[in-house]
Amino acid sequence: QGRARAPRASGLRPGGSRGPAPSAKRGRAQFGGGGAMAAPVLPEDISRKLLEDPAVQQSIQDTCSETNRDAADALLNEEVQSSILKACEERFPDWAAPLKARMKEWIEDPQVGNTSRLAMEWTIGLHQGEMGIVTLARLQQGPPTIRMICIGGCFVAIVHCLIGLGDLSSLLRDPVSYAVTLYQLIFSSAALLFEVQAEMIQRVGLLDSSQNYLLEKAQFLAENLGRGIFYIFQATLWISFLGKTDSMGGFCFLYSLVTGILLIGVRLTKTTVVTNKVTTVYRPVAKEVLP
Repeated sequence: QGRARAPRASGLRPGGSRGPAPSAKRGRAQFGGGGAMAAPVLPEDISRKLLEDPAVQQSIQDTCSETNRDAADALLNEEVQSSILKACEERFPDWAAPLKARMKEWIEDPQVGNTSRLAMEWTIGLHQGEMGIVTLARLQQGPPTIRMICIGGCFVAIVHCLIGLGDLSSLLRDPVSYAVTLYQLIFSSAALLFEVQAEMIQRVGLLDSSQNYLLEKAQFLAENLGRGIFYIFQATLWISFLGKTDSMGGFCFLYSLVTGILLIGVRLTKTTVVTNKVTTVYRPVAKEVLP
């Protein structure tokens, strides 16, 4: 009781007043008092992919429309959280349990809030010196039966092209036909990306990025009318194989012509099936725009 205590250096503010030093306050606030910075609930790339998931995006946009709140505040909605957890269980099952246990902490992370705002339709943000434009792309397809016919036609053309390209002797014998076969392989592969369901494409990174590139550079492929005309264009290229010993070339000609007419008919009869897909495009920003 009677012994005097020596003042602690960390307990004195400049000027002699008692209390924790400002640096100590900052240290405890930043490191939670434990001396080690808490690890994020989810890695940044997984958080971004979850917030860009079509089902999650739809839930966030519906909540924003109903409550008139921004995308970060929409994460507090229980339905939005359920859609996020469901997407995580389907796409990243190893991270589902940590996310469920620390959902509140994940939502309160400012980086997650910023990512959620960026993932909204037509939202523009800065990402490592680039401008990220996130859009909800609309992919048009035909009814299931016609879609399967188009998928079958693309597969037949791709297999036929691979067999033709495997015959290297034809490169010297008929280089024009060999080049056309290579073009048809590229065209059929590109068209196939827009006939298969978007959910299946998004599961394979290379296919997803290829489709996103085509959405930016060849947007007509996402429309039934544009893709139908493209199939008819392919049919005109297959004409060069008519009259040759290659009977499959004539079959591909008829198949491409029929699928093109079918897709144009889908457009005219208004039986189009529309699928939404979240896409992100990053473009360089002028230096003077950057802070």
